[in-house]
Amino acid sequence: MNLKFFKHKVFLWSTILLCIIISLITKLWPFVLKDDVWIGFTGSILSGLITLVGVIVTIMDIRIRDAREKIPQQLMLLDDLIYFLESQLKLIEKLNEIKDDKVFSESMEERLKWILEGPEDGGSISRFASQINLKTYQIVREFQKEVDLYLELKQLRRSYFYNFEDRYEKYISKLNNEKSSLEFKI
Repeated sequence: MNLKFFKHKVFLWSTILLCIIISLITKLWPFVLKDDVWIGFTGSILSGLITLVGVIVTIMDIRIRDAREKIPQQLMLLDDLIYFLESQLKLIEKLNEIKDDKVFSESMEERLKWILEGPEDGGSISRFASQINLKTYQIVREFQKEVDLYLELKQLRRSYFYNFEDRYEKYISKLNNEKSSLEFKI
């Protein structure tokens, strides 16, 4: 929803609500307008309500602006993550050319560990994803759990990896969908 439209809508409804409240107070309690104390008391309640609506609109505006300012940084990090995973997928596809099963197993284990370390030194792929947003972190954690399962097998045979590339691409696709949803928010 457009923020300016939302502010105008809140202002319009606040004005209508204020008119209704004043009308109800004067009709239900006519003595309110006869006594100076009640006029002041009613005015302070109404001005407090107007202030409350203003504070709520301001807080919402600040949250929306903060979120919009973070999106370009999130998109850059997400691009880096997708590029990293796609480049690693190409290397995994090249591993299939290895004929010796033992060399294949050792190479695959090394590549998977490298992937879990992530694109930054001294971190992990999940730590890198946590800098982007929660959805990206959840996708990467799901991917990380699947890779951990492969690493626990200890014997990384070729037969375990027949569908791995498809599942790997599925995670890249999920990350691309998250990227599209972030781009839509700009």
